[in-house]
Amino acid sequence: MKVLLVDDSHPFNVLSGFVIKDTGIDCTVHEALNGKQAIELMKNNYVPDIIFLDLNMPVMDGFDFLQQITTEPIGSVQPNIYILTSSHRDEDEKRATSFEIVKGFFEKPLTEIMMNMIVNAIHNVSSDTPPNILKRA
Repeated sequence: MKVLLVDDSHPFNVLSGFVIKDTGIDCTVHEALNGKQAIELMKNNYVPDIIFLDLNMPVMDGFDFLQQITTEPIGSVQPNIYILTSSHRDEDEKRATSFEIVKGFFEKPLTEIMMNMIVNAIHNVSSDTPPNILKRA
């Protein structure tokens, strides 16, 4: 499994990477410090299974990233995108989850429980589980 952390805080990305690896899930973790870097990675054939996306970043924020990959899809596979943000604003959650590609909305920090819920949801999508099942934790 490939995970892409899109957040302008490198220390937060490192901490999230440790949390992901501590779950024991076999995965590789990459980092992008803004939406533009994430798009560049994806255009260079990096296809993540999961993207954890912050909303407030310089250069290209999370909303602009969502808009761009919605209007200009990269490749044939859409990754599972989960918002992971410090925003407590209901309007941010409503706006972000209005994008069909967003599968969940969480407040920082990432926890092992969140990661396990997400992986289980991804594996169950092939059954009758609705795709947008994970909301603010």
